[in-house]
Amino acid sequence: MNGKPQPKVRCEVNRCVYWTDGNLCNAREIEVTGSQAREGRATDCATFALRGLRSMIMAAPNVDLQAAMDYMRGEEETEPNPQVTCYVDTCRYWTVGDACRADNIQISGKQSGREERTHCATFEPEE
Repeated sequence: MNGKPQPKVRCEVNRCVYWTDGNLCNAREIEVTGSQAREGRATDCATFALRGLRSMIMAAPNVDLQAAMDYMRGEEETEPNPQVTCYVDTCRYWTVGDACRADNIQISGKQSGREERTHCATFEPEE
């Protein structure tokens, strides 16, 4: 762990190569982008990769296999949870170091086939 805040990630983007049952994300880390966003729909999960053989091969280095295997064995306290890097500095949860200080984040875009249709549903504009 690198000292950054670690929100619990839930993701409904079930066509992403990293998505797994329980709306979990098997990526080691994800990036949320959306320069100058004023609403969640203007943000994207830049780590999104549409399921398929090529994307599975390309995604392999970023898959948290140990956490995924532990979770499948019933060790729920080790469920996959990626490190979040957030570049959306217009969000109230963004903090120095491109971190997210929300306790939980939700990535929306069920059935999405493109990165632009994935969004951080937790986004709230800074005040």
